[in-house]
Amino acid sequence: MAQTLTCPPGAAGGDDLNALTWTTVDLTDGSWTLTDLDSLVKSVSSAAGVNTVVMNELAAGSSNYRWDTSSSHRAPRWSKLAQPGGEQLVSDGTYWLMWRQRYVVPVSKFGGASVLGICTSPTSTVASTMGGFGAFMNWSATAANIKMGAWTVSNAGIVSGSDYTTAIGTFMFTDLWPSVAAFSVYDAGGVRKTKGTRTYNAQALTTATNMSLMVGLGTEGSTTTITDGQDAKFEAQYRIIRLA
Repeated sequence: MAQTLTCPPGAAGGDDLNALTWTTVDLTDGSWTLTDLDSLVKSVSSAAGVNTVVMNELAAGSSNYRWDTSSSHRAPRWSKLAQPGGEQLVSDGTYWLMWRQRYVVPVSKFGGASVLGICTSPTSTVASTMGGFGAFMNWSATAANIKMGAWTVSNAGIVSGSDYTTAIGTFMFTDLWPSVAAFSVYDAGGVRKTKGTRTYNAQALTTATNMSLMVGLGTEGSTTTITDGQDAKFEAQYRIIRLA
């Protein structure tokens, strides 16, 4: 279960955030619900923190399977209510999502993209209704570069590099507004390679809405196809820090 840190107004001092452990996403643990509108997911497994998703055939690509460009989202996604410390997160609060995403080389690679974030309506096909914000990762079927960054509804602020494997970042939400994301990217040896930020001010959240956690898997491009049996592998972790 995700943990929470509540800071009452006027409190002095601080808390060590290292005391808040990362929650590792295990898509097979029974807590996540899959929404797969076009039956693209063949199987899911998890071992040592790495999720492996084997896909069915996608014969014709579409921007609807991209998380970073389309106003419609039909790509598979897993979701559950965001309940750090057992308390439901609502849109009106002030909180941070912290994330860690790691790319793992698959057995049979397709050009894919994954997101890990907080949203208002994870099952919606309308990007603005889904209202997703968080981490973004994108990889090519042929090129070496991995793109990593922050996801905002239907766009992403990214950096790209051939030796990038891991991104650690945070997204701040305050009074119905997702506002600022910041992230750093590392290579396999843990060396920080670069950093990035993304500011968002285009869409407020709906008041008094229960927020959900969501993991999505889509395609790299609008014409990307998937051969039956191709797979994606990734590790995802999160923390939620809520202010009283």
